Parts: sequence; structure tokens; C-alpha cells
Amino acid sequence: MSKKYELYTIQDILEKIPTDKLKICMKELTEMLLQAKISFDVLKTFDSSPICKLPNPIIWEDDGKGNIQVNHFINDIKALVTKQKIT
Repeated sequence: MSKKYELYTIQDILEKIPTDKLKICMKELTEMLLQAKISFDVLKTFDSSPICKLPNPIIWEDDGKGNIQVNHFINDIKALVTKQKIT
């Protein structure tokens, strides 16, 4: 059974993620941030001041699947969902 962790701060990663799960958690969070950053950079080519909001909290699910999903919104309307499998 998978476990979900609500991460509001970097401190939460330190306090909530078990030591043996930290590397995979950070790998998945890094990929999520990369997807968000790439999308943000693309949006900057169309708009000089795009807004990129990360969810708060970020929910990390320790399910062993390595799936990442980023929801992209334009004017509060879901415009795109990107998914990636981390191996």
C-alpha cells in the first residue's frame, strides 16, 4: 500500500520522508520541478510576466511507480497535463 506525504516546506522533506525513501522522493520532486520550469520558460516567450504556482502542499506518493504529473493552468483553466515515468 502506498503512503502519501504532504510537503509544505523543505523542512517537511527532512522530517517526514523516511531516510531510505529520500533519494527517490528527491528524484521525483526534481523531475516535477524541471517540468514546471520548462513550462514556465516556454510561457515567458509569449508573456513577459507569466505566473507559475506550485501546489502547496506538494503531495509525494511513495508508491514505487515513479510517476510524475504536472497540471498546467492558463487563467485558472487547466490547459495541459504532462506526465512522466521516472525510472
